[in-house]
Order: sequence, then structure tokens, then C-alpha cells
Amino acid sequence: MIVRTIAAIMAAAGILLQARAELAAYWDFEAPNRYDDRSGNGANGVGGTNVEVESGSPTGEAISIGVSGAVPEEVVTISQDSFPAFGLEDFSFSFWARRVDSAADSNEVDGIFDALGGTSQGFQALFIGNRFRLRMDEPGADFLLADSDTILPPDGTWHHLAVTVDRDDPEGLIIYIDGQLDSLHDPTPVSGILDPTQDLWIGNINGSAVLGLDGSLDDLAFFNVVLSADQILNLAARRRTPLTVFSLPQSPQLDLSLDTGTQTLTIGWESQDGMLYNLRSVVDPSSAASAAWPIFDGNENIEATPPENALEFTLPGDPERFFVVEEFPTPPVTVFTENFDSTAAGTLPTGWTTGFDAGDTLMNTAWELGTPSSVGPIPPGIPLPSAPNCAGTNLSANYGLSSNIWQRTPGDIDLTGASVATLVFQQWVDMDDFGNLDRGTVRVLDGSELSGGTVTELGVVQVNITGFSPGGWREFSAELPAAALGRMVALEFGFVSDDFADSDASGWYIDDVAVLVR
Repeated sequence: MIVRTIAAIMAAAGILLQARAELAAYWDFEAPNRYDDRSGNGANGVGGTNVEVESGSPTGEAISIGVSGAVPEEVVTISQDSFPAFGLEDFSFSFWARRVDSAADSNEVDGIFDALGGTSQGFQALFIGNRFRLRMDEPGADFLLADSDTILPPDGTWHHLAVTVDRDDPEGLIIYIDGQLDSLHDPTPVSGILDPTQDLWIGNINGSAVLGLDGSLDDLAFFNVVLSADQILNLAARRRTPLTVFSLPQSPQLDLSLDTGTQTLTIGWESQDGMLYNLRSVVDPSSAASAAWPIFDGNENIEATPPENALEFTLPGDPERFFVVEEFPTPPVTVFTENFDSTAAGTLPTGWTTGFDAGDTLMNTAWELGTPSSVGPIPPGIPLPSAPNCAGTNLSANYGLSSNIWQRTPGDIDLTGASVATLVFQQWVDMDDFGNLDRGTVRVLDGSELSGGTVTELGVVQVNITGFSPGGWREFSAELPAAALGRMVALEFGFVSDDFADSDASGWYIDDVAVLVR
């Protein structure tokens, strides 16, 4: 009998580590030659004397840049004549970054890199007001600013960011955060040449001694093509590096062994947490695509036992048989959901509570349940995700001044058996984003203590939800903090506003709240 191994579907794979022509420059900041360009194109850098190295980034070692970012001591410098020039062509870039909030950093501007000589031509990337920003300048007065929708607070969390620029497409400037599409922008108003007119500074913008990253950076790469969404997801998930993102996977093989005495066949494969597996098999591999082969001997929905799984069964009697292992994510289970439509307007769902912080004596704003009118996402022009109700800050008027309010779910959201928990809800946001003084925050609270009146924070899901959501309602999705797992929890939606009379707006509206676990 011949038993042949077939590539596992949807599995990770080994790949050849060789640079591609599409990779214009890449710095992984690993020893030795920490600042060399790994693309082989010669854009080697010089690290400033005060640039530090830290371990523990998602991909290894990273560079650490302080609040100052003074040139050249606090940055990595790539000479202008060796840095890639994209001219009028498309390009992309990606990197890992984490920001901290040093006491000396008070301007809310953290430089990432700068290839823009003053305001002449080129481009630069930075964080401003806790959002990512790309600036592109062409010769003359025209320039473009593209900001992320997602807020990235300086909380020390690593994030993967990527930007693709298709210069002829009105929606061709795309920002991705942690592998997911963040926002679309129009790059066409800046149609001129973008070749830098200065050295590339990594860790600073404008050469200013107060615009340093105040954080860490790793795996900065530039590409002379538009990366696909799948390629960016592979980078963010660390399934690929900038060196290998264009490589085709080699088919992983199944490990087979046969006990000739007992005629027991063992099939093994590499496995990973959060995945399920099916063993499929046919006698004639041309009969159907491998994903449609029949399940063999009832071996389906097999839970992972990392680092590998193995199955044993009696050797089939066929002269020839083919096997494939199919890998797929464990489907999430919904443990909590609320669309606010099970009760009448003005009545909270069972177990939900709202209230005011002790310092909010004016009570100008309240969480209300119903249909927005006069302001906000007013149906039918802006349909609710699920009608007729949502929860919002003053459904018939702008939010008030000096507000500090909260809205909490019941404390019986069961995460006791979860290894991963994800919060998903729809939101419509219209707040003054100056200094993040008007903002929403989502926290996880200990549900077991909440019923007794004790509020214990287990973690923050998102801070500084502010600004405006163009295009209507948008989905919010984020994993709950690890401290929430294994517990009964509640969610809190908090809202605060400042006391500036000319800065109130429609507010924050939420709908279709759900928690999913794996």
C-alpha cells in the first residue's frame, strides 16, 4: 500500500528567505549590523549614540527612541542618496511600534520617520493626538494629511501599522492597524514627485528635539508596490516578514509512521491553539478538490494539542489512499448580546445600569435608550443597525458640558472558560476631539463584585473614543484584556466632556453589543 502526504489546507508554511525586487528597504534592527538594510539595496543606516535597543518586540529586538528624538544622536539616519525614491509611483510601508507616555512628553506629537525636507517634497509619519498620521508633500504648496480612525493611546502596547498608496485611486491611500483596514483616503490631490529632499530620520519628525517617538520601533519596511490586504495581515500575524511576504508557501507535510506488527498507521501534524482539524481522505485525488474530500473515519472537529496532533487507526486496505489535514479556526461562541430592542424606549434592558460620576453635579448628559431625534444618527436618513432602539448620550440634543457618565451591562458575562474574548458593537461617534477632552472609554469590570456596589476595573478595552465617524455607523471590535478571562465580568461605557461651551456635539451612540469567546 502507498500512503501519500498532501499539503494541509490553510496552514502556515516554510518559505525561502530571500529579498524580492518589490522590497525597497527594510530594517529589522537585529544584531549584527543592526541598522543595515536587509533588502540588499544598500540603504544602510547609522544609529545615533543615544538610540537604545530593547528586546521583547513581536519580532525580536527593537530600537527605543526617547522624547527628544534630536538629530542625529536620538535617531537612525539613512542618507538621502541611498533611501529609495518612489517618484510618481505607488508604494507601501509597514512597521511595528509601541508608545509610552513619558512625563516629559506633553505635546501629543510622536515622530515615527521623516523623509520630508521642511515642506518641500517627500513624506513623514507620526502619531498626533493618539492617531497615526501620514503627510505627503509634492513640489509647491500642495500636501496631504491622512489620519487613522483608530485611536492608539501611549499605553506601551505593540501595534502593527501599514499604509498602501495607489496614487491614481481616489480611495488608494489605505491605513491598516493590526492587520485590519482602518481607513481609506484620497491620495490623488498630491500627484507630483515625492522623492525625499533630505535624509530619512527614523524616530523623529522635523529634526525637532521634542518630537521623538517616545517609544519603540521595529521591522520598518518600504515597498515599491501596493501590498494586498492578505499580505498585510500576514505581516501583522507574523506569518511573514518583509523578506518573505511575497513568497509562496511550501506545502507542509504530514508525518506518517506505520507499525508493521499491528498495522497501525499514525498521522501527525503541527497544530496551534484556537484551531480545529479535519482528516479527509480519498482513493482518487482527482475526484474533487481536497477541501471537499470526505471526512475519514469520523475524524472531524479535532481540537488542537499543540505543538502537534496525532491520530492512530488501522491501516486501510486500499491499494492507494490520499490524506489531507484541514485546519480552521474554532468558531466563536456568543456569551452576551444586547440590541436594546427588547424593551420600550426609555427603559433599560434587564441588569443594565446608568449613572453619574460623583464629580458630575450638573448632570447635563445622560445615557438614554430609544431612537435619536434632532441630532445624531437620525433614522431613516441614517438607519440604526437594529431598530427601533440604540443607546446614546442625550438622544434629542447634543451632549452637555462637564459631563462624566457611565452605562454598565449586567455583571454576568461569563468568561470563565474563555481563552480569548472579543467585544463587538456598532457605534456612531460625533465628539470634539481637541485634546481628547470629550471622549468615550470602554472598561471591563469584575462582575462578581459589581452587585455588591464595588467597582473593580479589570482592564481598559479602548480609551479616547472621540472625533467623527464618517460614513455612518461603524463596527468596533477588540479583544478583552487577559485579566478579564476566567471571570464573570461587566462592561462599562463611560463618557466625559469638557466645559468649553462651543465644543459640544451629537455624542456617542452604540448598538448591537456582543461578547464572543473561544
